[in-house]
Amino acid sequence: MNREYYGFLVGIGTLAFLLSFKFITLLGLAMLSFFVAKELKDASKAITNTFLAPIIMLISIYNLTYGFLAIFLAVFLELLISKNIDFFYKSFFILNLSAVLPSFIYKVKELGNHYILGLLLSVWILDTMSYYIGKNFGKHKLAPSVSPNKTIEGFIGGSTFCILFDIFYFGFSKGFILGIAISLVGVFGDLFKSLIKRQYNIKDFSNVFGPHGGFLDRFDALMFSALVFYTINASH
Repeated sequence: MNREYYGFLVGIGTLAFLLSFKFITLLGLAMLSFFVAKELKDASKAITNTFLAPIIMLISIYNLTYGFLAIFLAVFLELLISKNIDFFYKSFFILNLSAVLPSFIYKVKELGNHYILGLLLSVWILDTMSYYIGKNFGKHKLAPSVSPNKTIEGFIGGSTFCILFDIFYFGFSKGFILGIAISLVGVFGDLFKSLIKRQYNIKDFSNVFGPHGGFLDRFDALMFSALVFYTINASH
């Protein structure tokens, strides 16, 4: 199956989980949390207990402070057992990325389906337009040493469409801020992911989504964007 067909199937599945009943959304995010943790664990050769990720995600949804305390406790106990500070750092990073960030997707869901749909469409428009504009018109590399396929033209084009959509969907003042924030955080999340893959010399974190790679390959922008999206909307 080609990239567009895989993207369509993943998109429909994501919509079904995030726009459904809250229990279904929690189930989907628990799966996301577990598999992101597993992909990072496999890539880094860490000893992190990946089953802790969805548990800590649920704790973080209830109370973010308790979530961070749960991470500290988990990695501290791991350090006591392994006596390896490198594993400690890796597990701390893995659990923050796989447990805390997905919790903000659910927090956006709690704001209402209007918000979670707006977040999804913003991220998809940013990713899709960045890809197609960069592929057809991109000439100047954005960060060649990190992600050689990303171009300045793709970033500007994708960001422009994302900002225009958010202005239309949320109104000018909030939409403009959200569009800029999602664009910047989205490209940061993608470059951050690329840095990790270069560090561990892998092309994709897995092949579960075919040409779209693994869970982290597919949902990195959504996880990072949910954090700033929720923060901006919760403060208004």
